[in-house]
Amino acid sequence: MNKIFYKVFMEMSFLVLLTVLIAIVLNTMFLDKFYYYKKINRLGTIANELVTTGFTPELGKKLESSDNVSVQIVDISGGTFLDYEIQNGIPEVPAQDAAAHLNRQGFAIMRQSLNNLNYALYFKRESPTKFYILRTSVDSIQQAVNIANEFFLYSGIVVLLLGVFLIYFFTRRITSPILEINDVIKRINKFDFSKKLSINTGDELQMLASNINKLSQDLETTIQELKIANEKLKDDIDKEKDLENQKVEFISNISHEVKTPITVINTYAEVIMEDMVPDHKTRKEYSQIIIDEGYKISKLLDDLSSYIKLGNLQFDIKKDIFDIQELIMKNLKPYQIDILEKNIELEVIPLKRESLVEGDRFRIEQVITNFLSNAVSHLNTNGKLNVFLFEKSDRILIEIENSGSKIEEQFLEDIWKPFFKIDKSRNRKYGGTGLGLAIVKNILEKSECNYGVLNTELGVKFWFDIKAIKIGKRQKQKREQ
Repeated sequence: MNKIFYKVFMEMSFLVLLTVLIAIVLNTMFLDKFYYYKKINRLGTIANELVTTGFTPELGKKLESSDNVSVQIVDISGGTFLDYEIQNGIPEVPAQDAAAHLNRQGFAIMRQSLNNLNYALYFKRESPTKFYILRTSVDSIQQAVNIANEFFLYSGIVVLLLGVFLIYFFTRRITSPILEINDVIKRINKFDFSKKLSINTGDELQMLASNINKLSQDLETTIQELKIANEKLKDDIDKEKDLENQKVEFISNISHEVKTPITVINTYAEVIMEDMVPDHKTRKEYSQIIIDEGYKISKLLDDLSSYIKLGNLQFDIKKDIFDIQELIMKNLKPYQIDILEKNIELEVIPLKRESLVEGDRFRIEQVITNFLSNAVSHLNTNGKLNVFLFEKSDRILIEIENSGSKIEEQFLEDIWKPFFKIDKSRNRKYGGTGLGLAIVKNILEKSECNYGVLNTELGVKFWFDIKAIKIGKRQKQKREQ
């Protein structure tokens, strides 16, 4: 049993029991006195009426039947000139006794015991020589008190039993909302906001329940927002850490990429400087190596500058209209010697119509050059190179596929990162080192082009799409002019 329910139940039960006991005590101590007081007041009222209207035998009979009151008329000199009670066998009251009890107001009260019966007497003066004595029995009052006390005892037990049942019912009705509120507050304390209060008592408890429900809803919303904010903060911190790691790795890769050609340059320069070159031809070869490594450093710095600029997306994309197919064919020409030397099978599937697109011609040419360079450099002898163009809705899809070894699936998304290495060696492979594919990624995203890389049965395929432009005959003729 809950403490509050037990406490209210016991206190209310004690109040009922105390009420019954107080009623019995008051009945025992004061009922007879109250009864006697009411009897005397009634005798005084009758006496006043007798003085006003006078006494008659008919009135005496009426008073005896209705109020159990008998009347004596007494002469102050001691002679009773009318005694109604003597006819009923009750002795008269001596005149001297009556005179002794009269007061200045003309009435007196006394008790009389006669034949083991108790009476209340009321003396009322009518004139200097005449007064009335009114007598009524008070012997039954004690019996009435005893009977009333017994009745109060039995009725008190019934009231107590009935009261306990009613107290149990009303106590549960009163404490149930309080216990429900307490349960919900405990749940809120444990960050459980699933339970809502449904109290319709129409009083302050209902208002309290409504406020607790609102508080619960506000806390749930606030905590949920805090969770989302904390998760976002955690993600931001993780991203910041990743970015910091990428910066460290990026700088490390740059250092390595620059250090390698510088080491070669220093080595060959020292050999030339110390006159350790056997002949002019060798000196010329060493000098060319130094020039080539210097070119690599220059190219790396150019790519690094482009990557930093493109990586921050701090460049504008022009809206040129050009023929993507012509641009691809133009950029295939520099690789004709490599294609012939390696006996590479080249297959180009062009569009059947003019392949006009909208985009930054210079940046898209960078993308095509990079994809073709990667494809050709990774082709083996007798390999195959496919360059396909497809029309897809309002876009043109460009695919460049080369035969050879495939990229491990786990690295397909990572090759777009700067200086990413598929293997632990520092050999360049599909952008394993260098910034080419990282630059391509930034250009295509800024140009709002879709792009990707995937393994095929033949080898590896790079692809991207670009917005197609359709023009009418007049526009075409004007463009040709």
